Amino acid sequence: MIIHRSRSTFDTRPRGNGQVEDASALARGIRKPINPLPNKNCPNWEVEWPALMDKVRPDAVVLSVQWDVVEQQIDPGGKQVTIRDDETRRRFVTNLDRAVRILSKRRAPVYVFGSTFPHVKGSVAVLLSGISLEFSKKYPGVHYLDIFHQLCNDLNQCPKAISGIPVYGTDVHCSKETKVRLGNWILNSMFHRARNP
Repeated sequence: MIIHRSRSTFDTRPRGNGQVEDASALARGIRKPINPLPNKNCPNWEVEWPALMDKVRPDAVVLSVQWDVVEQQIDPGGKQVTIRDDETRRRFVTNLDRAVRILSKRRAPVYVFGSTFPHVKGSVAVLLSGISLEFSKKYPGVHYLDIFHQLCNDLNQCPKAISGIPVYGTDVHCSKETKVRLGNWILNSMFHRARNP
């Protein structure tokens, strides 16, 4: 997703000056899988994103690579793998590096976050969150949003409800109410940081 806002003000209300350009696609990711499911038509982000950045000229970018935690077939004839596989993880990091360079080319801050799933030791969720955090340390314009700790505590306990609102829906995905809460938290984190660098 690419966030664009007026340089003078950002208003999250519909009548405000803020604009959002959503460049995400269902089950897209950046690992370039073969025959990706459920989205068979994965556009080439390495070609599309530079053009989009030139067109939109965003003030801030949110990059979600949540789909990259699932098993995917990367090589012709190869098995489906996750970033727990060493070579696959190296490729993912290389692609993430390319993505960050594209999205930060115009000096727009890039915000990344890890997995919303429980952080079991050695899990894909832990790897994704760790890689995202490392990128925020590697690039001065990249910022890590600790979305996991908005859902779970330091003991890796993820409650089913927060303030009476269900955290998850009917499956492993966050509920609609939680998505709204997380969206507001992300915007507040981004633009509070922008005002207080």
